[in-house]
Amino acid sequence: MSKTLLVGPAGCGKTHAVLEAFEKSLRSGCPLDPDTFFVVPSAEHTDRIVSLLVQRGIAGFFYKRVTTLSRLIHSSFPLPDIPVASNFVRASIVRELLQENGWEYFERLKDSPD
Repeated sequence: MSKTLLVGPAGCGKTHAVLEAFEKSLRSGCPLDPDTFFVVPSAEHTDRIVSLLVQRGIAGFFYKRVTTLSRLIHSSFPLPDIPVASNFVRASIVRELLQENGWEYFERLKDSPD
């Protein structure tokens, strides 16, 4: 899978280029493919992108596919209803791991009270 970074001022065609690629992906594969997402920065962008896709004549279940990064992470890695460990327990586990292992990158955090 190749990755491309699109950079430019407003109105230079970034959204159009990404919509083209997303549309091509939807049309060439299964539109219900669970691994196809269009990630946008906010819920307002979600509505705009879905509207643009509908204007292009693409039918589908876009509110699952066009999403924010936060929603994608939340749906991909759901948390259990009952917390497995409190913040204190998690911090204790991390502190113990740091003390047991010689990870130089985290050396300054090893003795931190937080």
